[in-house]
Amino acid sequence: MAAPFNPDEIFEIAEQIERNGIAFYRQAAGLQATGACRDLFLDLAKQEGEHLATFIALRKELAAAGARGLELSDDETAAKYLQAIAGGYVFDLQAGADNALSGKETLVGIVKFAMKKEEDSIILYLGMKDMLAGASEKDKIQAVIREEQKHLTDLAAQIGLLR
Repeated sequence: MAAPFNPDEIFEIAEQIERNGIAFYRQAAGLQATGACRDLFLDLAKQEGEHLATFIALRKELAAAGARGLELSDDETAAKYLQAIAGGYVFDLQAGADNALSGKETLVGIVKFAMKKEEDSIILYLGMKDMLAGASEKDKIQAVIREEQKHLTDLAAQIGLLR
């Protein structure tokens, strides 16, 4: 079965999600003059930047290695899953994050929105990991997944403090 995305496209999607995350968290931080939420949003933007760098490096590494540089799983279900979530059904990459917040949202609403986006990222990255056959690439994506899960727990803790 031919993969619905080539490796370059898979990593391009991941990179755009991280760019959207950076923009969102910076925008959210800009809406907060001071405080723990502002600091959290700035830290999350920085971490999303690190994830972006990871995906860019993986993409370059795989491109340099050529077609043999990345093995894709032949799991048809995993391929269809990745196509469904990356093909616009879960993520609207065209919308970007520039206008994600109007400034009228409550702080709790912003944090809940961020939590949903973190969950969506985890879903995509799990699908990406399943599509890869190489252990090294899987490990790198798993490390990003763990960090995204930490983002989710940090945001959930913030919700508890805001109530």
